[in-house]
Amino acid sequence: MDIISIIYIAVLILAFYLLIIRPQQTRNKEMRELAASLTVGDRVVTVGGMHGQVTEVNEETVLLKSHDDSVMEYEKAAIGRIVRDIPAIDGE
Repeated sequence: MDIISIIYIAVLILAFYLLIIRPQQTRNKEMRELAASLTVGDRVVTVGGMHGQVTEVNEETVLLKSHDDSVMEYEKAAIGRIVRDIPAIDGE
């Protein structure tokens, strides 16, 4: 193998790391921080698009209340984002 081939392979590995691995690590860190920051009363949207309010936080799951007062249990990993600009369901 000549030096050009080694440099080419090194550049490809570096590009793979910068374009695929590093962004995924950043997203995973953000999702872990989001799951750790969930508190009762937070308005959230799940990755499936369900909107609800957190009524209980357990180690691996959260209970979400929807507008029709039904309560469903979701994995913390299923929470896509916390919504801060929408009022609470109970008007709290």
